[in-house]
Amino acid sequence: LDYYLLNGFKLAPVASHDNHFANWGTGHTSRTVIHAESLTEFDLMAAMNERAVFASEDQNLDIRFYADGRIRAGGVMRTLDASVSIEWRFSDPDFADNYEVTIWGGTVGGEMREIAQIGEVTADEWHTFDIPLDGVGQHFVYLEVLQPGPDRMAWTAPIWIEREN
Repeated sequence: LDYYLLNGFKLAPVASHDNHFANWGTGHTSRTVIHAESLTEFDLMAAMNERAVFASEDQNLDIRFYADGRIRAGGVMRTLDASVSIEWRFSDPDFADNYEVTIWGGTVGGEMREIAQIGEVTADEWHTFDIPLDGVGQHFVYLEVLQPGPDRMAWTAPIWIEREN
């Protein structure tokens, strides 16, 4: 995924599974979660088109991820600022421990980098982090989430940030 992001493709992760058995959706816990206004075909397709998704190995984890409190995962924003604030919130009714979060970012035409690793992230509350934007251009940032006990992972769609002069 990172290769394509660095080359300017606006993509989002999916949690696919193919085990060659007819147990579709029941043979594993991996899910692609779609944040849609409703369960209508129109709203689901619109949310996928806007990349309002995340991939998870946990079937009931919910992730909310925003930049500047208004641009959700999968979205695109423009700024003149040298940094942007990201916010996230996790909830899972059957996971009571803390999460570990790795913030990944990159610049189109540049390099991918690990921005931060944050341990002991609690559920059911908002967390914030300021992302530096090194120079003008197209940047992106996404979260990699680990539930350490059951060793389950999740990945948000990136947020694309155009830093202008």
